[in-house]
Amino acid sequence: MNSFLTFFYDRFALRIKNKILFSVLAIFIVIYGATLSYIYNRLEEDLLQSARQEALSTTQILAVTLYRNYEIENDSREIQSYILGARKYKSNLLEINVLDRNLEIISSTDEDNLFATVVGRKYASALENTSAIQLHTEEPEPYLNIVYPISAGPAESNYATGVVEIKSSLKAQFAYLTRIRTNTLIAGLAILLGIAAVVILISHSITRPIHNLYAGMGKVNEGDLNIQVPVVSKDEIGYLTTTFNGMIDSVRISNERIVAMMESSRRFVPDQFLN
Repeated sequence: MNSFLTFFYDRFALRIKNKILFSVLAIFIVIYGATLSYIYNRLEEDLLQSARQEALSTTQILAVTLYRNYEIENDSREIQSYILGARKYKSNLLEINVLDRNLEIISSTDEDNLFATVVGRKYASALENTSAIQLHTEEPEPYLNIVYPISAGPAESNYATGVVEIKSSLKAQFAYLTRIRTNTLIAGLAILLGIAAVVILISHSITRPIHNLYAGMGKVNEGDLNIQVPVVSKDEIGYLTTTFNGMIDSVRISNERIVAMMESSRRFVPDQFLN
């Protein structure tokens, strides 16, 4: 009987602990995961937006400078020197290309691109004084590709004398996002372990009174009616423990009375019947 009670308690207590632990951890993971995802996405959007604005501003400065100071068709060497210097000044610029009206690359920071003719809607749109910006996340590193008209301004009536194209690296931004994500996951894991430890302690404090009660039942099952289970709380389990102690006291008192009655009755029974 005692082994059955022990087995039943172990199963019952284990289920309580597991349910409490699983429920708390599951709620934390859901809330923390959703919060982390939201913050990470917002941070990514903000960083990319900031990078777009910076890259677009750099491209606009290049375009205005080229329009005001150079003739696209005739000053390819001077333009080459200018864009090489600009790239040294802006370390995040992977590549700068300057195209004429025929979409031929007349100057480039990558000499392999020189005199190549490009095709694509974004280049044709740039000749119509419309800029284009694209995000590329493929290897070897993420970058922004901006195609911008070389003209007097953004108005559609302005004539584009050429096109400037830049590729601006996003390696630093994505590395920062990776560090943020890694640090946040590590912090989340640490918090998760801390919560698990606290939940285990709390669940132990909940199941300990039950264990004491089952241990008391085992003692009673062995015939020990002098057992008193300690009352460690004032909740339902505490009330149940107090009731159990009172019940055992009543049984013990009744048993003592029965024994006393039997002892007092022995004098009316001849000894030969007792032996």
